[in-house]
Amino acid sequence: MLVPPLNYSMVDIGIFRCSRLDAINISFLKSLSLNTILWINEEKPPRAIRHFIEEHDIRIHHMTTSGTVVEEDINVEAQEWMVLKPRIVSEAIEVLLNVDNYNCLVVDTSDVIVGVLRHIQRWNYSAILNEYRVYANKTSYRAEIYLELVRVELVEPLSCPSKTEEDPVLHSESTTAVSPGAPAAAAPPEAVRATAICTTLSGSSLDGGAPTERETSFLACKIAGTE
Repeated sequence: MLVPPLNYSMVDIGIFRCSRLDAINISFLKSLSLNTILWINEEKPPRAIRHFIEEHDIRIHHMTTSGTVVEEDINVEAQEWMVLKPRIVSEAIEVLLNVDNYNCLVVDTSDVIVGVLRHIQRWNYSAILNEYRVYANKTSYRAEIYLELVRVELVEPLSCPSKTEEDPVLHSESTTAVSPGAPAAAAPPEAVRATAICTTLSGSSLDGGAPTERETSFLACKIAGTE
């Protein structure tokens, strides 16, 4: 019998989500043909899940919600309100934007990393909040404020080639709106490989301003190390 994990759903092509995994879910997990599990939880996966991961040669990225180094330019007090710290967000988003990790299952006890991803996809806050409330194991006012304040900027590294006509993804400045609840259009796979990203997080203001030309929709981002 196939038993989906708690709060299971498809996030986008190649990305799935849930709030927890138990041994009873293993038969269902086999049907997903997973390459990667992004585990955002203070605890390690249960023994049965660890055995399943090893048996099927699945990559696992384990990130704890509190075990992260405070960034040099942000003091401890400034990070207290954050459900997920900037370093975790940066590492998690890099995993999710790398097509080599697909199919990827996100197991997130904070239930907010998909909401951060939706910001990159240019979903509006109402749509992000509605999705959070549907799939959150237990809704949190603090998490809702976090999803409202969080700002993620995708930055081209200094070593990245300048924008050219031959690079349609970087050259494009399209600001096509994404309908609430609808995923962003996927770019060709070859356009999702090449340069690095750096995600930065700030929450000092509700005024995020207009998207910069370096911000881009979800699958149009480029990732290092996948050439």
